[in-house]
Amino acid sequence: MMSGNSYPNGIAVFDLANNAACVAAEKKDGSIDIDYEDVELKIKPGKKRSGIRRLLRAMLHVHNYLIDKDRDGMIKMFWVLWLAVPGVITLLAFIFLPHFFGIDRLGRLIGGAVYFLGAFSAFSAVFLIEGNMRKFHGAEHKVIICQRDKKPLTVENIKAQPRRDKNCGTGIFAYIWLLYLIAYICVPFVDPLIRLGVAAALLPVSAFISTNIFSWAAAKKSPLRSIVIAPSILMQTITTAEPQEKHIEIGLFAMNRLLMKRMKFISIESGFFTGNLFTGKAELTTKSSHYYKGYLINNERTGQGIYRLPDGSEYNGGFFDNKFHGKGRMTYSNKDYYEGQWTRNIETRGIYHCATGEQISVYLGKFYYDYDHESDWSEQDIPYIIEQYLQKTNINYN
Repeated sequence: MMSGNSYPNGIAVFDLANNAACVAAEKKDGSIDIDYEDVELKIKPGKKRSGIRRLLRAMLHVHNYLIDKDRDGMIKMFWVLWLAVPGVITLLAFIFLPHFFGIDRLGRLIGGAVYFLGAFSAFSAVFLIEGNMRKFHGAEHKVIICQRDKKPLTVENIKAQPRRDKNCGTGIFAYIWLLYLIAYICVPFVDPLIRLGVAAALLPVSAFISTNIFSWAAAKKSPLRSIVIAPSILMQTITTAEPQEKHIEIGLFAMNRLLMKRMKFISIESGFFTGNLFTGKAELTTKSSHYYKGYLINNERTGQGIYRLPDGSEYNGGFFDNKFHGKGRMTYSNKDYYEGQWTRNIETRGIYHCATGEQISVYLGKFYYDYDHESDWSEQDIPYIIEQYLQKTNINYN
């Protein structure tokens, strides 16, 4: 399953099964022109990691890549504000709020509520200030949902998808704050060093619990799931916005590039993916190192195309259901070639030319007649030769 992440100037899409990611970013001048890069995720396959941990490592790799490419410091500033501000608020709240509201039960409840609202407001303010990030976040969700639901990946279909995604990990932060809220309420000490120690020790614990809650929610179909993901859906009201067409195009480009990489596509001239299936005109190599350039319908070679085998043999002509079908020419590795009609990979009516030039053969399901090279014929006579032979034998092969 594909995953994604959004940034102030672009979108990343992850294929964790193949340790690959693609980042599509808006250029500095704000144009719709797309700058992309394939990013190899250096996650050792021998190590067992949960899906959420692999995703976090993938996000870190892409984050480091974007930092290297960040020309105006926008991404660095966003991450500092997004992560550091709520963290600073948490530490300050644990140290100072007990002095204002006391450490009795009511004081801890009021102080905890103030802390939670402060952290949530600071987190949300970063997204509200950086409006482009919210639109990229919404576009990321729309692209991921469209691909996950196996709908054709076109701009029109992506626009129609919801901008809030039930699998988005934004709610992890809400659960971290809820756990800090519980800790704030349950620690009846006013000593700032003790409370600071509790806050520091709780960070890895709360992160572990929160990520595993969402990992369970993403993998299981349970009546409790809607309750578990409710904080995430609520937060996405703030962290996402309805994207413009350029945000969708950037997300679509990243998804297409990753699907192309998974399926060993070289290029796409026209068409679209539906889930993992492609319809359109493309150029690709297969797992067995065969080359194809032409039309596909749901990954099946259908229509005109060129197919090249590892031994150098090449077919140029019609296809149907992944088979040679219709008019086509097969040039073999020894330079012999057959030209004529094919029916599902079988030569049915045509001419077989020997590379030595010694003879050609009329081919009608099998060789019916050979012509010496010295006979009076030319390439333009081939259709006439076949037609005359059919009339002479009174056989209808149409």
